[in-house]
Amino acid sequence: MIFDAVRVRLIEIGEAVGALEPALLAQEPEIPWADIKAMRNHLAHRYFDTAHAIVADTVTRELPPLIEAVLRLLDAHDAGPDSDSE
Repeated sequence: MIFDAVRVRLIEIGEAVGALEPALLAQEPEIPWADIKAMRNHLAHRYFDTAHAIVADTVTRELPPLIEAVLRLLDAHDAGPDSDSE
């Protein structure tokens, strides 16, 4: 059950990345955005061909830098010219 839950969340992350503007993604060039979308496709369409170790490695090694990048993008967006922080 945990594997299935994590798999679905990784699919959702890939979907979200696919909906973002390329210019926004370019602000964090060290993140492998195309690989995130490819992982989504693999998880969504090749369920029985996905090793648990790959998902575990993704969560342990790849997710923390992604979270940091997303937080930076959110901070930059919140501090942008259209922010309501006046």
